Amino acid sequence: MYIYLLFIHKQLTLLQQTQGDDLPDAYRMSRRRSAWLEGIANLAASIMVN
Repeated sequence: MYIYLLFIHKQLTLLQQTQGDDLPDAYRMSRRRSAWLEGIANLAASIMVN
């Protein structure tokens, strides 16, 4: 969970440095990694519930 929060913090920092409407590539890469970790966390939670 802590790693996921670090990715969110990194994404926020990248967005705050952005000017204009275009998202930086570093943000997009970070978002993909974050989504991957979120999927794993959801899968683990699902397994634990069942």
